Amino acid sequence: MSFVMYGPHLLHSVPYPSIVADADTVYITIAALHMQPLSCGTVMLKSADPNDYPICDPQFFSTDTDRYIMRAAIRNDFRLIATAPLFDAIGDDIAPVGYETLTELSGDEEIDARIREYANMISHPMRTCALGSVIDV
Repeated sequence: MSFVMYGPHLLHSVPYPSIVADADTVYITIAALHMQPLSCGTVMLKSADPNDYPICDPQFFSTDTDRYIMRAAIRNDFRLIATAPLFDAIGDDIAPVGYETLTELSGDEEIDARIREYANMISHPMRTCALGSVIDV
């Protein structure tokens, strides 16, 4: 599950565009990230043409361990949200159209369905440089 904080002034491309029914409401969400997945994807050539993009299948959450870790992270998010004063400020999960609202007690199948539909990859590219040679303080 990938979560983003958004509201009328912050609206941008989010994983749940179908749930934003009221543009005047501010929504807050919490991220559950799996930083060291065991699942291995594949990259294959589409054709002999070097201009064709390859076929990439990341096979996210294809291992039982990865699914277990993600479900545990999501359940921990719900336990955190259920504590005061967060629950008074945040409230319940808002389910995308066609999905049940999730809670800490949701079954594995319900959480797995949401993960399959909305999980995504993030990238945070960065570089290093020697302090003092880049910034003159």
